[in-house]
Amino acid sequence: MTQIPANAFLGAVSQALLQRVLSTGRPERRGGKLPRLLVFQLVLAMALRPDRSIPAVLEELIEIVGVPANWRGTKPKPSSITSARDRLGWKPVRQAYRDHAEELGSSRRWLSGLRVAGLDATTLRTPDSPENEAAFGRPGGRQPAGYPMIRCLGLVDVFDHSVRAATFGPYKGAGSGELSLAKDHLLDQIPEKTLILMDRGFCAYSWLQTLDTRKIPFVVRLKTGKNTVTPITQETLTRRKDWLVDFPVPNSYRPQSGAESIALRRIKWIAPKQRSKRKRKRKRKQNGKAKRAEKTARPRRRSRHVELLTNLTDHEAFPREEIAKLYLSRWQVEFAFREIKSTLTNRKVEFRSKRPERVLQEAYALLLAYNLLRQRMAEATKRTKHVPINLSFTDCLHAIRHAYVTGRPLSRLLPRLASYVLPKRERRWYPRAVKARATRFPTKSVATAA
Repeated sequence: MTQIPANAFLGAVSQALLQRVLSTGRPERRGGKLPRLLVFQLVLAMALRPDRSIPAVLEELIEIVGVPANWRGTKPKPSSITSARDRLGWKPVRQAYRDHAEELGSSRRWLSGLRVAGLDATTLRTPDSPENEAAFGRPGGRQPAGYPMIRCLGLVDVFDHSVRAATFGPYKGAGSGELSLAKDHLLDQIPEKTLILMDRGFCAYSWLQTLDTRKIPFVVRLKTGKNTVTPITQETLTRRKDWLVDFPVPNSYRPQSGAESIALRRIKWIAPKQRSKRKRKRKRKQNGKAKRAEKTARPRRRSRHVELLTNLTDHEAFPREEIAKLYLSRWQVEFAFREIKSTLTNRKVEFRSKRPERVLQEAYALLLAYNLLRQRMAEATKRTKHVPINLSFTDCLHAIRHAYVTGRPLSRLLPRLASYVLPKRERRWYPRAVKARATRFPTKSVATAA
């Protein structure tokens, strides 16, 4: 196999990983213009350069890795590129992503050496084709959406934003929900000694029982409402709203199923919440004093109670304040998804392919490319006091793209990445408002699959 170039982006993939992954699947085609390694590099480059066409990305890649001897002065046609992608398939790209995610180190660990990762799902738009609609589904309502969508469930490290595990599924249909994807496809990918932070959508008996049985630590927000399961208090750990509870078996589980209650820890804490603009305005009108109006002009904070469930029952090793403070970092998952969808791709439709197999190939290549970028950012912060999430992802992305094209050596790239430190922004407040109104023009009709 040809050696991979010492490129700032492509060189982040180890040679041993490529040798192990690309040796599986279909046998290599002899004498072809597009060998398997070149096609794999092309799929990665497509994720890094979403603004370029696939033939243009291939030409740019050839300038970096060199012209293959089998070309003999003629470039492969677009149909040949498509056939070469089909020969590679999407499973080797998925395996490359998973192996690279296992090799990634952790920039920071929590108490008892635990990695901390947030579990959440997002959706990605695919090209409008009958094949994609039949495989993934399309959001519907009064009027169907313009594009079919694919659902992505990701386990994101909250300290460096790397996607430790991920799986893709259809937007609608059987097995398309977050819990179904987690139990059927993501459970075996969870790394050891990883603490999972989850929102209330994952507070389900079957899922929590599975995690507790496998000794996977988790923190999940407790659901509220009439039809939710209420934990039964067994013991008070501290005076500051910290209890040992039993999470009972729901009524939907029959008694003869053998299901038992789960011994968990319930934590109640106060989360900050900002007062709405309407209430501040009403308060100023009622008071009528200039001094009071000046004080209430700044955003005030009020508190609300949030309840958490966790299987970290040792309150001395895992204090209540540390768990409550750590749960706020669950929002780092949303920031990682925003970087992938809005900064890295920055397109109305995240993928190019009109066939489901090629969409999955691009999807796993997109996650692998994002982890490669995050790997370079983590390497840049090793000799500094900052952590990878303190760097500007947009600036680092532009710098790595420029280094990928120009061949800037890694020794000169890393100091530049380390200089892109985000400024500290305190008391950030964004009231809800409509920035753009709906258009008065009708929506273009959507062609449905036959």
